[in-house]
Order: sequence, then C-alpha cells, then structure tokens
Amino acid sequence: MKVCLPVLFLICILAGIFLIAGCQDINVDADTLKTPVFAIASGSRFYPNMMVTINDLNTGSQIRYTDDGSIPDESSTPYTVPFQISATKTIKARAFASSYKPSATATATYTIVWIQKASMPAARCNHAMVAVGDYIYVIGGFNSGGVATDTTYRYDTINNTWSTMTATLNTARARHAAAVVGTKIYVFGGYDAGDNFIGTIEELDTIASTPSWTTKTAVLNPVRADLAACTVSGTVYLMGGIYYNAGWQYLNNVDSYDSSGDSISATPPDLVSERYFLGFAVNGSTIYAIGGRSSTSDILDSYETATAGGSWTTSANQLGDTRFGHACAVGTNIYVFGGVIDGTAGNGIEKLTIAGGIWSAETYTTPAIVVYAQAVNCSGSIYLTGGDQTGDASADYSTLYLLNE
Repeated sequence: MKVCLPVLFLICILAGIFLIAGCQDINVDADTLKTPVFAIASGSRFYPNMMVTINDLNTGSQIRYTDDGSIPDESSTPYTVPFQISATKTIKARAFASSYKPSATATATYTIVWIQKASMPAARCNHAMVAVGDYIYVIGGFNSGGVATDTTYRYDTINNTWSTMTATLNTARARHAAAVVGTKIYVFGGYDAGDNFIGTIEELDTIASTPSWTTKTAVLNPVRADLAACTVSGTVYLMGGIYYNAGWQYLNNVDSYDSSGDSISATPPDLVSERYFLGFAVNGSTIYAIGGRSSTSDILDSYETATAGGSWTTSANQLGDTRFGHACAVGTNIYVFGGVIDGTAGNGIEKLTIAGGIWSAETYTTPAIVVYAQAVNCSGSIYLTGGDQTGDASADYSTLYLLNE
C-alpha cells in the first residue's frame, strides 16, 4: 500500500505527541525533588508548644528548614522529627538529595494564639479577676486544697511581674464576683473558708497609699454565690447566683449597687432564666449573660442581653454547646473559654461576633482543659488565668496567658 509522504509525516508527529504526553510526570523536570508538605495548613492558629510536622514526598531525600524567613539551603536545620514552636513563626522547608536539584520552597506561617506570661504566686480557681489601669487583680478563690483564700495578687502587664499585696480580704472567699468603679474594686458574696454563703461586700481603693480591704455596710439579699458582676456608667449590676434556704435556690435576680451611696437596689428587671456559674460581658451599655446552670434545664446554651437597667431578652442565636463555669472576655469579639461543656470539662472556645450576633466555634482551644478560670481585658488585651482541670473546685493552674486575637 502506498502512503503519501505528507500523511506519513503527520502520523509520525501525532504519534510523538501522544508518546510524550503519556510519559509526563507531575514534575516536568525529573531531576528536581518534590516540594515538602506541611501537615497543618499555613495560616493555622496554635496554642503554645504545638508540634510542626513536615511530610517528604520523595524517597531518600533530606528536608531542611528555617524559622527566620530565609530560604533553606544544605546548611539549614535538618528535619528529622516533629518540632515545637512557642511563638508566631514562618517556617520554610526544602528537600535535598545528591544528584537531584533541591525542591521548591514550602512555606507555612503559624500564629501562636496563647502567649504564656509569668505565673501567679499560687494556683487559684473560682477566683475573681478584674483590671484597673495596666494592672490585673486576682482576688480570693480556692487554692489547690479546695479552701477559700483571702489573698490579693496583682499583675503588672507592663513588666510581666506578679506581687502578693499586703491587702487581704476581711473574709476569705471563693465563687464570688468582682467589679470596678473608677480605681476601686468591689467584691460581692461567695463562699467562705467554711463553705458558708457570704452576703458581705468589700472595697479596695487601688490608689490609696496603703491599700486595704474595707467591709461595706450594704449586704446582698439574698446572700449568694456563683453570681456575675459588671459595671456600666458607674453602676454595678449583680446577676444570678445560687443560695440555700430549705433547699437550693437558683436565682434570676438582677440588683444594682451604688458605690457612692453604698446601697443595693432590686429595681432592675430580672433575667429571663435562672443562672449561676454564668459568664458575662459588657459592650458599651449592653450587658450579656451567657450560659450557666439553672434549675430548669441544668446547663444552658442560651444567652440574654439588656441595656443596663433595662429588660432582658433571650437571643435566638444560641451557643454551639451548653456550658457553665466558663470564662468570658470582650476584645474585638466576645469570647467564652473552657468550662463544663455539654457535661464534660473542656477546652473549647466560642466567639460571638458582636456586629452579627452569631456564635462560632474557634479552631483553637485553651492551652489546657480548664473550668472555673477567669478572663479579663486589660489595656486592650485579653488575659486568662487559673482554674482547675476537672471541675472539682481544687485549683490546678497558676499560669497566665495572653490571647493573641
């Protein structure tokens, strides 16, 4: 059979194209090693001492990496096992092997969410924690033996140092609440060292030449523990709590405290639901009462809001999980940290986007499982400290963490 030369030439070209296409690999240059792959995607948020794992897609090569932003070369640190990072880092990695060209550079940036600061002088849980200026005050709380204490610790956020103040509470207490009016701190209620309910209020003037706690004349009625307190426009609002009177009484009471007149008023409208071990937050003049336990549904996933002194409304947008014994703080968003989550001590974090009013679970957690910790915003940053691991009211933690929002 005769085949004309132009047709034969065309057949040969097409056959060559198909042959070349069939032999192609992922790497166009077979002498170049494949790029390493980070097990956790770039942009992820870590808590301190998380492990970085780098996967090698080649056989017989050596991955080398840097954490200072430079491109790895054959003198860079060899990767052999997963390694820890304790600060925000950009990690770069390449594969090397004799007779091969080095791989392209893989890059991953990891943000450390929790920055570990100096630890408290001793572990505390069910304590109160407030901020005045650049200082954080940790007041009372249970020690590691589960006994209420009268200590006041002060943390200097500028110098990262703690001190034990000579000012001690007149009544040792835990499961109490605290609020700030100007430069004065007030503590309300709680349990004493004998596990008795307390109705007294104490005041500490932080700028006095010799600060000391003073017991006020006004008392809580009813006496109670596990309440929340916050300040709006100079008035302290006291929310919820629990007490015992011929049976457990779960409260939805909201009282206001006038520090200038040392008087308590029951005038503000009450919460919609009974709540104790609740979280709270303030944004402008809006108060948030978040989660907690109640007499009717035990652990709550709801939250309520009210303009200070106004009626409370239960939001249609609930937490993703029921929780109590959690810590709350306001930054660019409202956060809840740890607590007993769906009946189990946990480390989950949820965030309420203030503008949208929607809760979402964060992809990172608290540094450990923690219940009965406290969080506070001081000088624009959120700090978390104290708590226990199981919810047994015996303090396990003294570490202070700064949230890198």
